[in-house]
Amino acid sequence: MLMYRLAVMLCLALTFNAALAEDYVMPQQISEFGHLYKLAYQKISPDRRQAIYEYTTGSESIENWTRLLTVQYAKLNTDAMAWGVSTKKALEATSPKPHFQVYAKAGHGYAVIIFEPDAKNPAYEANAHKSFHMGSCGLFTLQHAVKYDASAEQSEDGRQRTLIAIVDASRKMVADVEQAAWQPDCDTNQ
Repeated sequence: MLMYRLAVMLCLALTFNAALAEDYVMPQQISEFGHLYKLAYQKISPDRRQAIYEYTTGSESIENWTRLLTVQYAKLNTDAMAWGVSTKKALEATSPKPHFQVYAKAGHGYAVIIFEPDAKNPAYEANAHKSFHMGSCGLFTLQHAVKYDASAEQSEDGRQRTLIAIVDASRKMVADVEQAAWQPDCDTNQ
């Protein structure tokens, strides 16, 4: 499995009582972060209480992407702080452990995650997440992911330079996610 699938684990890690909501229909494409993303993969649980929608740019496949937009949905009634605690706990348990920061701001939870290359995944991957807590409608998480080639220089100095460059790029990613135009179109007064 690709590392971005960790996002599914974040939804599964939440253990709150879920309020039922009407089914939510995702768009076939989303224009965000200067790119047009097209739906490339979706998986909806049989009970429709959890779903994941993954969007790629251009003609990239879900197996071979460089930029990815993921929207997760769970019929959960939770808040940004609880989401952050669950997300941090899931990331702490991940092996190899990624570099990450989790925080709450203005009613949303945020996570910035950087995965280093390993035997299964030869690229660096940076992710920025924003959670939307929609009351009886449920929990939505918007995730923006970008892959970076591993440095040609495999020394510790080369690794550190690559990580510093990705951290700098991640600062812009999370700022973009904080200001993202996309948000769930959900009636919270159901």
